[in-house]
Amino acid sequence: MAEGLDRFLKHYQDNINKGMNGYTPNILRNLRKRIDFYWREYVGAKESDDIGYTDFEGYEAFRRVYAKNTKRIKNKYR
Repeated sequence: MAEGLDRFLKHYQDNINKGMNGYTPNILRNLRKRIDFYWREYVGAKESDDIGYTDFEGYEAFRRVYAKNTKRIKNKYR
């Protein structure tokens, strides 16, 4: 899973560097924040084939609990 996420973020960054329409640094920053802060923490070492519907269902509850119980580094992705 981690490799696929890394490839996705690199692809997005490459498209920004090429000046492709619809790809912005602000969106990339938000994607990195969501992926690195939350999604990787949530799924851990699971492979993408092992992530199912119940994982997606539990993600919102995870985010709520995580936000309440975790001190986050502000502006890490700026």
